Amino acid sequence: MEFLEKTKLKREEKDYLERLLLESQIGDIKLMQNKIYITLFNSKMIILKNPSLEIYNSLKSFQENNYPVESKREYKKYSVSIWSKEEEENLIKDYYQKSLEDLSKKLKKSYYQISMKVIKLKLVDTRPWTIDEVELLKQNMNTSNHNLGKILRRTVHSIKSKKRAIVRSKLEL
Repeated sequence: MEFLEKTKLKREEKDYLERLLLESQIGDIKLMQNKIYITLFNSKMIILKNPSLEIYNSLKSFQENNYPVESKREYKKYSVSIWSKEEEENLIKDYYQKSLEDLSKKLKKSYYQISMKVIKLKLVDTRPWTIDEVELLKQNMNTSNHNLGKILRRTVHSIKSKKRAIVRSKLEL
């Protein structure tokens, strides 16, 4: 980490900072009021005072090289349409085998239209949360709901709801 050598930190501080950056994922890096704010996914923040622009650019480069940006969901605009019986049957048939994005492309409906129809058809109520799914969710609380939805084959609304329940249960302990 070449940017650490450019800082005016003591050797043990540099070692500590390096360990922190390698052990946890960098969420965001901001340069404001002559300070660099580094947000980590393990709920920690590092503040570097009076850094040079070179250190900031080096940090951003380190982040880009070590933590690839999560893929953004592609929003495609589809015209509002009434669901045909055939489209509903295809959705019911393919819901557990295909992702919502694939269903959206196949049925030529928006991601939101698919999600709402899934809820109306009560396809989401048929599968309770398993212990493994809850554990995976607990370990990845800072991962985007969309990506967790892809991994767990659940709607974003379901992921949000379960995250709230987990946080509430931790607060009650």
